[in-house]
Amino acid sequence: MGDGTERGGALTPVRVSGRRGVVEVATGANHNGVAKNDGSVWWWGYNDYGQIGDGSRADRNRPTRVSGISQAVSLGLAYRSSCA
Repeated sequence: MGDGTERGGALTPVRVSGRRGVVEVATGANHNGVAKNDGSVWWWGYNDYGQIGDGSRADRNRPTRVSGISQAVSLGLAYRSSCA
């Protein structure tokens, strides 16, 4: 969800933590992400194929900063992958 809970399929919008400075949003079937105005990238959601980019396969229920990316200008998501 991005709000720290492990629920899925909310019927109403939920507030995502760490949302200040967001300049782009990317959404996928099972994970989501944002780019911020400082060039950082943050992903959350299912991570069964490492698509969050944090070196693990643990699902993330809050935005997780991707290390090594500091000048992102665009985001893209596919079923099991992410790019910035």
